[in-house]
Amino acid sequence: MEVRPQLRALADRVGVLSGYRDVGGVEHFATDAVRERVLRAMGFDVSSESAAGESLLALERAGADRLVDAVRVVRGCRAWERCITVRCRGGAGECVAWRVTLRLEDGALFAWEGESEVPGGGVVSVGDWPVEVGEGYHDLTVEVACGAERATANQRLIVVPEFCHSLPGARAVGVWTNLYSVRRAGDWGVGDFSSLAAVGEACGSCGLDFVGVNPLHALDNTPMGSSPYLPSSRLFRNIVYVDVSVVPELAACSRAREMIASADFQATLGRLRGCDAIDYEAVAGLKTAVMRLLHGQFVKSVSAGGSDRAAAFGRYISEKGGALTRFATYCVVAEMRAKSCDDVVLDDVVIERLERLLREEPSAPQVTAFQATHARALNFFRFVQFELDRQLADAERSVRGAGMGIGLYADLAVGAQDGRADACAYPGLFVPGVELGAPPDPAAEQGQTWGFPPLHPLKLAERGYDYWVDLLRASMAHCGMLRIDHVLGLFRQFWVPTDGPASEGAYVRMPADDLLGILALESRRSETVIVGEDLGTVPPDVPERLAERGVLSSRVLYFEREWEGRFRRPEAYAGNALVTTATHDHVPLAGFFQHRDIEIRKELGLYESEEAVGGAHGEREHAKRMLIAALNEAGLGAGEHSPFEVLCADVYRFLLRTPCAAVGVSLDDLAGEVEPVNVPGVSPDRYASWTRRMRADVGEVLGRCWVVELLGELGVGLGHGDRAGGEQ
Repeated sequence: MEVRPQLRALADRVGVLSGYRDVGGVEHFATDAVRERVLRAMGFDVSSESAAGESLLALERAGADRLVDAVRVVRGCRAWERCITVRCRGGAGECVAWRVTLRLEDGALFAWEGESEVPGGGVVSVGDWPVEVGEGYHDLTVEVACGAERATANQRLIVVPEFCHSLPGARAVGVWTNLYSVRRAGDWGVGDFSSLAAVGEACGSCGLDFVGVNPLHALDNTPMGSSPYLPSSRLFRNIVYVDVSVVPELAACSRAREMIASADFQATLGRLRGCDAIDYEAVAGLKTAVMRLLHGQFVKSVSAGGSDRAAAFGRYISEKGGALTRFATYCVVAEMRAKSCDDVVLDDVVIERLERLLREEPSAPQVTAFQATHARALNFFRFVQFELDRQLADAERSVRGAGMGIGLYADLAVGAQDGRADACAYPGLFVPGVELGAPPDPAAEQGQTWGFPPLHPLKLAERGYDYWVDLLRASMAHCGMLRIDHVLGLFRQFWVPTDGPASEGAYVRMPADDLLGILALESRRSETVIVGEDLGTVPPDVPERLAERGVLSSRVLYFEREWEGRFRRPEAYAGNALVTTATHDHVPLAGFFQHRDIEIRKELGLYESEEAVGGAHGEREHAKRMLIAALNEAGLGAGEHSPFEVLCADVYRFLLRTPCAAVGVSLDDLAGEVEPVNVPGVSPDRYASWTRRMRADVGEVLGRCWVVELLGELGVGLGHGDRAGGEQ
């Protein structure tokens, strides 16, 4: 086999790791074939050794020719990071004149200049910042003159804090749920932002601190596109979460009220409300139809004269800028492709050209002309996002008013689908030809691919981390705590060629220090606590580095096991963590005790034999005995034959005895749900993940005597069980 040193040198230079150690401690090494495919996806010519060498040389030359890096993230408290250095082309001993201009985030402008002798390495120090530079996003311009040569370069200077925002108290307890699954009287077949407010208000009145939800990102809302973790955009939200009944324009829009009151509409609503599974396509269709009429009413009211709501809409558009325009453009084009809009329908050739331009050149004249022609259609999608943002803000105010110290606990998915809205908004940033995933482990022996492309780490930095900043701001809006799914992705990501098995991938290093620094900055600015989902194959240094930046870790009861499958004692849990019984990928507690996840896997043919099924049941019986033993050792009285509500309450009393900084109570557990919302690695045509609705109304669940007693006990355990009424 040919050894390719130039290929490997280029891979090392751009962060393709040579190998990794799996959960069992076994070393795996990347092959040159995988290196080649990953590098080719990143845009490098590696067709031969000489081509790989030229690509490496070009990359090194580009770095050397750049006076300063496009972006620099520094911790303001570290004096040695304040020094500014410039790469010069002059020879050693030559004199270089330089001028540096610093524009602070608030617009203040400073400049300083001088002359220096070029050292042997060609890197000139131009001294420390001459002024106090606070945390934020600033801009440097560097101008140098060396002999007859003149050069200028710009740098985005991001000054970040050491730590993320911290919890407001020593311990936080809250409820987390899959919002889409929440059943509420008057909903339209899916949980919405009014459902979120209802959960938060009830839990806040018991003294709890937060209510957590799944990612609220925009989806395709089709049978194959309903996973909240596989969105079309992570910057904007899903229309299914809007509560049409509280949109301000409804009161004045007789056409919308007549549509809703019609027999056909009410029949469809009745069907959707009665279903055990969510029909995303139908729900989105109904809400879109009504929202179009309400948008028309909004336009009419704006034409009749200015209003506070019109001004707020203008501010929202201005704040979201080009990303919102490109998202709306994508939505209009997608509707035209689906032949589901009343606007002018374009033929498929024109649509394909528009889609390509959106992905590659969103400022092209053809795109601008399309946006002008279809301005009203674009404004409809802007209006929907504006109303979603307003309703989420109202939900936050509602739960805070009920006494919650943290409020909403949001969730950020790992990525967005290839070629969809985010790829259009940030052309060239997403890497084609590879997917994010995970290497084989005991939970997925063949490895995993997740169906979306990775971000190009070099281009992410070249753009000044604009997408990461926008993503964090969108995710932290109206919430007090944010969960980052698969937080390992900030350190390294497993890239898998699209037509290859997940076992034949490679890890690619990400600029973790920069990403974590910006995360800390945005966390502090928005006062948002950060939780990192660090389960699975995670290097031992990752939890340590997260803790150093004030990011809470994740702990799951099901996984906290020791020798012979014994559950850890409460005091053995990590303190800087949020602990739950399970995640969205696991069966609820009642299903765990009933072995429902094992039965589902059997029904889907995921076991190789009946013996394997029997082994899984045997392991579960042992796990149940071990859990009961752990509860009893902790002084809790639940037994094997105790009613479920006794078992459930004792499990959460057990978690409350851990030193974990936060405890998340599953609404599914309180409801006694048995079915999981997701079976990982199974396609929607085999198991309808993300569609299961709760069997009981949320008001009924949270009104059960044992639930009220448990939540009140958890609130009292925090020392603020009587916070109802808004005191914080």
